[in-house]
Amino acid sequence: MKLTHLVSATVIIEHKDTKILCDPWLEGKEYYGSWNPSEGLEIDYDMFDDVDYIYISHIHPDHMSKTTLDKLNKDIPILIHSYDEKFVKMNLERWGRKVIELEHGNSFHCGDDLNIHIFAADDCNPEVCFKFFGCGKSKSVGGGSTGIDTMAVIENGEKYVLNVNDCPYELSKLCLDKVLNQFNKIDLLLVGYAGAGSYPQCWHYSDDDKLNKYGIIKKNHFLNMGLDYINHVKPKHYMPFAGTYILGGKYAKLERFKVVPTLDEALNFYKNRCHDSFGFLLNPLSYFDLETKKTS
Repeated sequence: MKLTHLVSATVIIEHKDTKILCDPWLEGKEYYGSWNPSEGLEIDYDMFDDVDYIYISHIHPDHMSKTTLDKLNKDIPILIHSYDEKFVKMNLERWGRKVIELEHGNSFHCGDDLNIHIFAADDCNPEVCFKFFGCGKSKSVGGGSTGIDTMAVIENGEKYVLNVNDCPYELSKLCLDKVLNQFNKIDLLLVGYAGAGSYPQCWHYSDDDKLNKYGIIKKNHFLNMGLDYINHVKPKHYMPFAGTYILGGKYAKLERFKVVPTLDEALNFYKNRCHDSFGFLLNPLSYFDLETKKTS
């Protein structure tokens, strides 16, 4: 079983001849022309012709990029969580994609003993969702998943990868317990360590406060969220990823004020605090072999 990293949250997980492409975003100018991948890759899209399934965690365009999807074979089925609200499914189908909805935590066999289990971050518990997002839906009116974020376990019965991408830790704690009860070990945790948003770069603070006072608060918040995941899951290995982007176009002037950790900062932060798990980073198109426990 092998994991290849491309850009941000885009990875390929494969076992034998079966490949799952996760959250494909390889082209710039998402979010109304403002977001560009942090790595300027020359991508040969033919390399994805042997992908068996695409997993999309949620609707945000750095995970569900129409520009990227339009360049991928439309015969590749897309796996998503079966949300109560069908906005992800309807958007994908409007783009001409074949969509397979998976119920919360159910196993879906992809081929060659490779399976995927997609979990709603809110554990399909509207009370959890309401406290975090204020979605306003209660169990008395039907329940179901009303949040946007999902995590996934991809496994072959021997090796287990947990991809939490953008799931906020506080929203996901109960679901995480369910995952760990179902799978008693996680060999590799793909953990987010950053987050988007207008704070502090679009607020009326001085440049110094944006970079130092409020920026440091934001940076530490997200680093500690990743640390909570690692401490909770206790994986054998972990890789900080996702949320790596560069602001461009008319928003390029805000790039230096977005104040998110670099990948190196995140890895060093976790290595200094987590001594029972092995952390690493991957260059674009490099891979980690879960059998040999080595990076390319």
